[in-house]
Amino acid sequence: MAVGGGASYFPVDPEDATSHRLLQPGRETTPTTSQAPPRSPAPTRRVSESSVTSVTSASSRRSGGMVSVVCFSLCVLGVAIMFLLGVCVGFYVRELHYDHAYLQDVCGRAGEPQGDLDLLGNNHETLVYGIRGHDIKQFVSEFGHQDPVSGSDLDLRLADAVLREFETHRFDSVEVEEHEIVVSLAHPTRPNCLQLLTANGTRLHRADLVTPRPSPDPVTPVTPVTPVTPADDRVTPPAREGETTTEHWRHPHVAFSPPGHVQGGVVYGHFGRPEDVQMVKALGVDLQDKVVLLRLGKLSVAEKVWRSQLSGAVAVLLYWDPQDVNSTEVAPLDPSVVPYASATMYTPDEPGLWSPSVPCQTISADLAARLMVLLAREPAAVASPDVWLGGLATRYFLGSAGQSEFVANLSVFNVPVKQTIRNVISTIQGIYEQDRYVLVGSPRASLPDQPRDTTASTSVLTQLAASFQRVHALHLWKPRRGVKLISWGGAELSNAGIICYLQRHRPVLDRRAVAYLDLTHLVRGDRTMTAQVPPSLYKLVKEATFEVPDPNNEELTLQSSWQQRQEVSNGTSTEELLPWSSYGGDRTAHPLLHGLGVPTVNLYYTDDVKNWSSVAAAMFLDRQHHYKFHMAVSRMLGRAMLNLADTTVLPINLGNAARDIQATLWQTSGHLEQCSGDMEDLDAAMKESQDLVLAADAVADIAKMYVKRSTVGGLRMVNDIKMLFERLFVVHRHGRPEHVLYPALTDGSLAEVSALCDLATVVEPWNSTTQLSTLLTSVLRRAVSSLRVSA
Repeated sequence: MAVGGGASYFPVDPEDATSHRLLQPGRETTPTTSQAPPRSPAPTRRVSESSVTSVTSASSRRSGGMVSVVCFSLCVLGVAIMFLLGVCVGFYVRELHYDHAYLQDVCGRAGEPQGDLDLLGNNHETLVYGIRGHDIKQFVSEFGHQDPVSGSDLDLRLADAVLREFETHRFDSVEVEEHEIVVSLAHPTRPNCLQLLTANGTRLHRADLVTPRPSPDPVTPVTPVTPVTPADDRVTPPAREGETTTEHWRHPHVAFSPPGHVQGGVVYGHFGRPEDVQMVKALGVDLQDKVVLLRLGKLSVAEKVWRSQLSGAVAVLLYWDPQDVNSTEVAPLDPSVVPYASATMYTPDEPGLWSPSVPCQTISADLAARLMVLLAREPAAVASPDVWLGGLATRYFLGSAGQSEFVANLSVFNVPVKQTIRNVISTIQGIYEQDRYVLVGSPRASLPDQPRDTTASTSVLTQLAASFQRVHALHLWKPRRGVKLISWGGAELSNAGIICYLQRHRPVLDRRAVAYLDLTHLVRGDRTMTAQVPPSLYKLVKEATFEVPDPNNEELTLQSSWQQRQEVSNGTSTEELLPWSSYGGDRTAHPLLHGLGVPTVNLYYTDDVKNWSSVAAAMFLDRQHHYKFHMAVSRMLGRAMLNLADTTVLPINLGNAARDIQATLWQTSGHLEQCSGDMEDLDAAMKESQDLVLAADAVADIAKMYVKRSTVGGLRMVNDIKMLFERLFVVHRHGRPEHVLYPALTDGSLAEVSALCDLATVVEPWNSTTQLSTLLTSVLRRAVSSLRVSA
């Protein structure tokens, strides 16, 4: 039997496959056998002579049995004493490692028998520090750094590997969910083509839209530009061993774009936002029957194309502007590269995936500059607003206010392909709240030339499964709420795997999903960690920075390291830090947040100079340091997951969220007043935000009361309120769900107002600001009402 409950702390060596940064339980020891003590003399008793003979005879018969009973009793007593001593010593040793009050606050189980909080802390450490750099290295060495596309050989191998790992470390269920979709992909042998012609048909330029590859003959053969009939929808043949792509990903294209052969004048539409469309029309340029040139970024490709085709465009061209390259990890640094893209999105009112009805295609930055030069030569050319200028080495123009002197001729030869999207799901069932769970997901695929380092992320996901199994085997522990570990398929197709999962399980997710922890990007540099986290979970994530070591200086925690840097640059400061980044406007990047209101957490290491892709950073930075940046991010996410899955009261801070919303509205209203001559503001919405703060504080007081009284039903009601909160800010505009508070600028203000202020330099968009103010007021009023009624 185990003697003592002590624990010893072992530092981690990521290169040592046998080392664990765990609290190891005391080793089992075999108790020594002691000799039986001499028997005590029998007590003096007055007996008759007649009984002496019989007593002596009976004593001689029972002497052997009495010796065995006494020895057995003494052995039991000795073992019990040793066990009690071990428990006391173990309790004292563990008290040195854990703060009892902190664990009681974080991990206490109100309304239920209070367990051994120190053991629970031991469970947490075992799970979180089970993620090791050596295992990431081994996994990546087996599968490589090249990200696959769905259906490729590497994607299938990764899916099989995840399934094997989940089955090996099985808890309650492991399943593979398959979704059949039809997606338009590039023709295997005919790259899409763009020709620039004069109005009378003279060819000015022709570009076969291919990615430059080093070869002895860089000249691309010219093929006739004629409409083609799409090929049949047969399934793509299996790729050869080790391939990351299939034959339909040889040439750059926009997935889901229909084939077509179209022609029209060119109009530059900035990012294709609603405010951008209003700007183009206000400056006298018509989008009807035009080919619209748009910059990638700010919002999803699907939304850009959808809004353009609503405005009458016949085609859409997309490019990465050099000015935007440093703001994202997926933009190519080479201006001659034609990127890949995908154009589909979640629509709750449609049974399948939305896809464009007009052809769309990506082009290189060099080709976009050529188009801009031609736009400048138009007789009635309209100059672009200053705020729309980018990084192309030319002046920016919107297009012609009259008849176009040149046209773009676009030929898209995409073909429909049946695609099977596979999500591999492992479920660890909760022991107290089996109808709630935390989602943890990692993609298996990425667009070509836009890497995500999916193999490292997948390795972390499988290690979490192994850690759960390990802590269960060591401590017989399972979380209070369930955890679902999901390897997503179709990530390169606008996160089609998540969208399909959302469509199939929407009613269940709406009631049961606590939060989603996203492993999409773990490392984009080696400078500092950045958090995309809703205000309601900001405190939860920040608290973990006090416990996880800084990979750049393992003598310090992340928090103390950040504070030291701030003191060096700004003087003495005790401010608690967490570098924060807002969710972008691309709603396909966070479909659970924008589609349903599930709080989403994404953490990643980044650099001041944002020109590293995630794979480049992993290959040239983190790998040299034994994946310690991956481990730091993974352990942060692991701690957040454990607190969300194993606390009695969900660590969703409504007070922080309400005050952050109030600050956002104050900041946004100030921008609006400055850019509007009529002093437009958001006074009505700000008044509702004040009531929201009061309502959120009332819920917090009620939660404290229920915790003090150990009222199980009341605590469950509080958790219901907390799970509902983020969902209250999802609205439907034009049939598309969106979280009304995102995207936000770096100062916290709503990005939508910034775009409206840009529009105000040309036309007064106060009708749009009034609509926004009315929407925000309505949403906040609904949130206040929900909190008050529930409380």
